[in-house]
Amino acid sequence: MSPLSRLLVALCVVLCAGSVHASARDLQAVDEIKHEQVLYNASVVGTDPLNKLPFSDPRLQRTASGLEPEQIHLTYVSDTEIVVSWATGEGNLTMSPVDPDHFTKQSGPSSTVSWGTQPGVYTDNLTANAATITFYNQIYSFVNANPNYNYSSPLFHHVVLSELEPNTTYYYKVGEPTFGESQEFNFTSPPEVGNTSYPFVLGVIADPGLTANTTVTVEHLVRDNPHVWTLIGDFSYADDMQTNGVANGTQFQSYIARNPTNIAANRSGSNSPLWYSVNAGPAHMIYLSNYDDFAVGSDQYNWLVEDVESFDRESTPWLIATFHAPWYSSYTAHYKENECMRLAMEDVLYEAGVDVVLNGHNHAYERSNPVYNFTMDPCGTVHITMGDGGNIEGVYKTFADQPGFCPAANKTIPKYQPGGFCPTYVYDGEFCATSQPEWSAFREPAYGHGVLTFENKTHAHWQWNRNLDNNSVEMDSVYVIRDLTCQNEANSLEQDSVQPAHQCLYGQGSKLQVKAATMIPGASCL
Repeated sequence: MSPLSRLLVALCVVLCAGSVHASARDLQAVDEIKHEQVLYNASVVGTDPLNKLPFSDPRLQRTASGLEPEQIHLTYVSDTEIVVSWATGEGNLTMSPVDPDHFTKQSGPSSTVSWGTQPGVYTDNLTANAATITFYNQIYSFVNANPNYNYSSPLFHHVVLSELEPNTTYYYKVGEPTFGESQEFNFTSPPEVGNTSYPFVLGVIADPGLTANTTVTVEHLVRDNPHVWTLIGDFSYADDMQTNGVANGTQFQSYIARNPTNIAANRSGSNSPLWYSVNAGPAHMIYLSNYDDFAVGSDQYNWLVEDVESFDRESTPWLIATFHAPWYSSYTAHYKENECMRLAMEDVLYEAGVDVVLNGHNHAYERSNPVYNFTMDPCGTVHITMGDGGNIEGVYKTFADQPGFCPAANKTIPKYQPGGFCPTYVYDGEFCATSQPEWSAFREPAYGHGVLTFENKTHAHWQWNRNLDNNSVEMDSVYVIRDLTCQNEANSLEQDSVQPAHQCLYGQGSKLQVKAATMIPGASCL
């Protein structure tokens, strides 16, 4: 299986600094990596912030014609279920109102996915019917909106491939012979949940946008060859072209039409496609939304409580939560704007023993030490913010603890999410710290992606790779170790011990250098 084929199996929402603090969930430095700021090379990745790709860019051109299938992608549901999605027909820019006959004109024939375990041999097929076809119309009605940007989407077809064999390569194509079929693609289903063979690799990306640096980020992620990858929100940055003005309930219609998260929601007992959970290898992955009601007693809150009470640590020993806007960030931009959600839900995640929280939104990188309620806690959660996929708005470069950069508390109220105004003064009674907070282990304004490798039931290796020109540079790398002496981690699992330091060779070709690395059971040199 090619790396790109594996990359297409996506978990949709819609995944060593020299100064690493060893702390007891535990974080252990893998290796000493020099931390240095490197200026952008504009000749390689463009200016900072990067310009969006022009609509004339070859990467944005439609390659299909007529009703040929395009935009083919996969959505992970479980180790035995994958959703295949694709589009037929062309999107339509039109003056208001949107053409009511657009759906009929674009519907065309039925469209089918065929698959099997041998190249060119398709033993099964399913057709996307009217009940599984989605589309959307976007009407811009706010003041000064340009009606020429009103839009009708193509048709999006979705078919659930069920009863798949775990850890098996499947070959598939989509379409219809009369109007055109796709080329053959392939994917490998993930290992069986509860019987995971380690290591299991989760790729993480957030806020990618559509720039030259986005391409670099995705190419780097492909090279890491994850079993699955997860997107932590803010995919296209279409609102930088024309926004719908206010949150009116339609802001996620494009995403939901393209990505059938309602299927994962139904499987996990959620009544909304904006929050749900899936089991991926050894991890129970929780997807929450800070853009819908998260208050204590809300539907989302009640679902979360039930989900963490019912998941099985025996079959999925790792508990990972994701939502877009971070609770822990020391950058000036978006500072504490998601504090209302933290106050409502952090106790639930802490008591459940969530190991890692993955966020985007802030266009930079930051990793916390194990933390709870802004206090270092050996049984707390590691929070990782990495909204640095390459978007048009550029990286954030100032910290709230720098003189003159602490925002006024009443200026941190976001208009685009619920919750209201929840200022907290946790730094000796002040809204902001006066130096890098103790909970903040590593931070850097740069683009990149992350890889979380589950090495066994108690040890996972996290690495953040920065985009440096066209190279992927590992800048932050630690082991996250589940401490089973913590009450919120307690179960029947036995703690895996860390083996003595092991000598590994690092480098390329004949230019090798020896560095000491702390190894874990079943791990190989990184």
